[in-house]
Amino acid sequence: MTLIGLVVFFTAAALPDSLRVARMAAYLDHSHRARMLLAEKKNQEAIGEYRRAFEYYQMYVPDLLSCADAYETLGDMDSAFIWLNVAAANGWDWKEDNGPGKLKASKVYSERVLEKSREDFLKTINKAYLDSLDNMLRLDQSVRGADLDTVQMKTIDSINMEQLVALVKQYGLPRYERVGYTGATDAFVIMLHGFFNGAYGSKMWEFFQPILLQELKQGYMMPEYYAFLYDRVVSDYGRLEQCYGTQFSYAETGSVTVNPVYDVAHVDQRRKDIGLPPLADMIKSSHMKAPMGYVVK
Repeated sequence: MTLIGLVVFFTAAALPDSLRVARMAAYLDHSHRARMLLAEKKNQEAIGEYRRAFEYYQMYVPDLLSCADAYETLGDMDSAFIWLNVAAANGWDWKEDNGPGKLKASKVYSERVLEKSREDFLKTINKAYLDSLDNMLRLDQSVRGADLDTVQMKTIDSINMEQLVALVKQYGLPRYERVGYTGATDAFVIMLHGFFNGAYGSKMWEFFQPILLQELKQGYMMPEYYAFLYDRVVSDYGRLEQCYGTQFSYAETGSVTVNPVYDVAHVDQRRKDIGLPPLADMIKSSHMKAPMGYVVK
């Protein structure tokens, strides 16, 4: 594996549906194992699972950065930078987030290489789409902070959602292949705020939900995105308790408890149906308290 010019192994959009779905399922299986091993501080074993995962899919930046961090922890800066560079080759903005801390001070770290990888990435996507999402997110964040103006925030969230609908109708949902990890994450935040704070939020959900579900079924979307949005919507709109267990609450003591789950006895089956691991794994790795009625085995 060479350091410069490292690119993703495949473009998901170019694959037949059945193969793309199978590859995503394999990726999710190995990356989940890696995350559980990292929670146990078994860095070498986690790296092995990440390397297996990246044979199937190599576009999810958080996992790439976690793999780089695991290599850094073991003192292998060369390998750490390789995977940092793959993150840049998938649109990760290294200028805003430097990734593993010690790596930046090592001899192998090269901003020139990272910049070249990101520049090459930007040539492969819909740059206008990404720029629009970036501008929308900057506007979103500009009305959030200490001096919160809820009226202005609602106005901005409504405008952003209307613009996002127009962009989706023109270009399709912001997939990694279209706008990279950064663009997909920007869109997630815009949707999250728009569903709950923008005007006509429920109608916006009715527009996006079938599109999101279809993207998930076709292997284009990480299941945690869909599950998080779904749980927030059904909970905040008062329809029912969350379905997938992605929402939790903090106590004054500092403990974290998963919020009540609808039909909790079948939550793991629902999670499995969309590609998520058992709720017990999240509870164990994040040191949370289980929701009422759920038994951690």
